[in-house]
Amino acid sequence: MEIVDHRGLSVAHIAASEIAERPWARADTRIDLVRVTGPGAEYWDALAANGFLRKPNMLTWMAELGESEDEFLESRLSPKRGRFIRRCRRQAESELEITVHDSVRPELLDPFLELYRQQIEGMRHGVAIAVQQRERILSGEERYFAVSAWQNGELVGGCVVRECPEEGAVRLRFSAVSPQWRARSLSRALYFMAMREGRERGHRWVTLGDDANLYGHVVKAGLIDFKAGMGFQCLPSQDFHDPAGVDQADLLLDLGRLDDPVVVFGYTSSAPADRSLRACVLSGPSTSLRPFELPFLDAPVHIGSGVPAGATAP
Repeated sequence: MEIVDHRGLSVAHIAASEIAERPWARADTRIDLVRVTGPGAEYWDALAANGFLRKPNMLTWMAELGESEDEFLESRLSPKRGRFIRRCRRQAESELEITVHDSVRPELLDPFLELYRQQIEGMRHGVAIAVQQRERILSGEERYFAVSAWQNGELVGGCVVRECPEEGAVRLRFSAVSPQWRARSLSRALYFMAMREGRERGHRWVTLGDDANLYGHVVKAGLIDFKAGMGFQCLPSQDFHDPAGVDQADLLLDLGRLDDPVVVFGYTSSAPADRSLRACVLSGPSTSLRPFELPFLDAPVHIGSGVPAGATAP
């Protein structure tokens, strides 16, 4: 067993062969989460008996772009959400200067990264990934375009998009908006403008980020409603062109360092070919499961506010 600090969480990594020994129960230090990576099917029963949730490590949020924006809004969103997106877009287009950039240059990227950095600093466990990838974005080895929004010569919002022709997809990689325009949902308008550009460039798919499959840590559970409300659905990242995507099994022992509610998308079935997911909600009994009753998921389950059923805390 190896215990590491992962962005504020104490994570114990164990081999599947150690499950029966339960080494986490004898640890003399705090452990928030026990994790097994890539457990073979022969260990699934033992994992379940000990309260582990078997899941993909990363989730890709994706959607088919369709023939037009109107078709997307009408087929993927409720009428209320569709009207809201149209209103956000009209507001942005009427009050701001919106520009589509065929490539990303330092004169655009650097002010965007400053806006992005300020946004990340407001997050409890935020990681400024776009800042870390500045040179990669500018190098030209990957294809990027961007949508920017300007007010009186100042950048107030932007979305950096990676084109992946081999996937037939555009990936909405990074976005940032000023606090004033965040409250006016500018990010939604920018996403749909970027999707329009991706559609015009002949792509079939769009992705809205790859999330670590532990909501309540780096990102909060509210992001699920945001992405689903934009017409996206999630699937294991390895099922959509992610060579680093793997399956894991997590046992959550202590939720004190996580934001409530904690949500994990776990596999519903033990059948290897069944990739169906459901939301496993770790929270108090008053937490509603309604936000996680989504058409692309199996019915959610409420696990409780402590160690999952079948497990024993150290």
